[in-house]
Amino acid sequence: MIEQSFIDNLIIISYLVFTLILGLIFSINKELNSLDYFLASRNLKWYSVGVSLFASSISGTYLIALTGFEISLSFLTSHVELFAIIFLLILSIFFVPRYIKSSVFSTAEFLGKRFDKNSRIYVALFQILTNIFIKISLILFAGGLILKQVLDWDTYTITLVLVLLSGLYTVVGGLKAVVYTQIIQVVSIFCAVILLAFSGLHIVGWINGLIPLASLNSIIFLKPISLPLLPLAGLLLGMPVISFWYWVTDQTIIQKILAAKTINDAKKGTYFAIFLKILFISLITLIGLLILKFSLENKSDQPYSLIFSNEILPPGIKGIFIIGIFSLIMSSLSSIFNSTSSLLTMDFYRMAYPNSSQRKLVLIGRLSTTFTALLVILCVPLIKYLNSDNYRYIQNSLAILSSPVAALFILGFFFKKINSDGAIWGLIIGGGLGLLKITLDASVNYFALSNSFLSWIINVNFLYFTVFIFIISIISMLIVSNLNPIIETQELNLNRSDTWK
Repeated sequence: MIEQSFIDNLIIISYLVFTLILGLIFSINKELNSLDYFLASRNLKWYSVGVSLFASSISGTYLIALTGFEISLSFLTSHVELFAIIFLLILSIFFVPRYIKSSVFSTAEFLGKRFDKNSRIYVALFQILTNIFIKISLILFAGGLILKQVLDWDTYTITLVLVLLSGLYTVVGGLKAVVYTQIIQVVSIFCAVILLAFSGLHIVGWINGLIPLASLNSIIFLKPISLPLLPLAGLLLGMPVISFWYWVTDQTIIQKILAAKTINDAKKGTYFAIFLKILFISLITLIGLLILKFSLENKSDQPYSLIFSNEILPPGIKGIFIIGIFSLIMSSLSSIFNSTSSLLTMDFYRMAYPNSSQRKLVLIGRLSTTFTALLVILCVPLIKYLNSDNYRYIQNSLAILSSPVAALFILGFFFKKINSDGAIWGLIIGGGLGLLKITLDASVNYFALSNSFLSWIINVNFLYFTVFIFIISIISMLIVSNLNPIIETQELNLNRSDTWK
């Protein structure tokens, strides 16, 4: 932990106040309807879509990569994000037109139109639970690791402040407030990582200071996939499934696509997000090298304490870096709050009460956001109990449980013969196997298994098991759909020939 100067503290406090005021300014509007609140009136320009896609996708892995918590993850992030670029292109080419033409509020509703309410409820509930208990946990855990190194304020208190601020402007203004504050936050993020990269290079003697790491660098870059936790075949087979689920089906991402003004704006937004990702990956990789150098030379697991305690850095840079971390955390939190609210309101409440007024839907949306934020606040004290093993377990669980959803979207888009029975049974079978895997993984230290199949489930790498569940889910959907080839009259009645042809 390091101390901030008066200038650093002034920058940090000014940023927090400015973000709150900005979020509330964009929240001041005429009486909102559900389209305004959840999809920003479907009026987002391409640059807003691109920035929000980037800001919403900042995960715990990004933050972990910035901490030096695990050096390999700094470089793994660069490799994994290459899949993001590929699937953003796939999203733009194949899925954006169909999503926008469907005029839905969520990806779960999208499946409801394609199949029935059972698939819709499953996917909506899955996304709500993963948003609250997995994504937010990873973000707060990873953010806390950095804040402990660079901030002499109480980490618990500042985390609560970030959650409250993010929740406040999201509750009041909905997606519009989220997107426009994210634009400022992304600027802060890039300022922070650029300053960190160049400050670190200045300290080590620019590129010449990194030359001694060349051999080690090549080993890490070329062989992170040789680690037991990340086998090459697992990455090549499993990561496309996970990336497809996240970038093409997850509500936190697709909500910005659904809010685009036109199909062209949505497509350009994905391309702009790709550009931002490539730039950010380059900076993260450079920072990973700097962290590696500081860690090796000083034999320390807190490289930021070493970097920022160096007297070469002028006052203010620490403050700018800290507000960049705040921006990383807040941009992700606000996006998750709003997407969770849209799922709770539009996929549960509106489905139960279809005649609800627009004012009532917005009220339920705000109450849902408030509930989510309060639930997160109650969970904040538990974050301190997370460690590297818990982090991996939570992240692996998300990957495993997401594969049946990815399978359903692929078949639902490209195979007309998949019906609602096949859809729900594929989700149940795949999801059941996933729950079995994560339950056994959690209890492996408490009892021994004699059953060979259960032992295999425990010992198999999570990436291989993700592919296994993906295949089983597809087979289940195909078999059940062929055994009971019902006609999806719901699809015909909704006149979606453009959407599903």
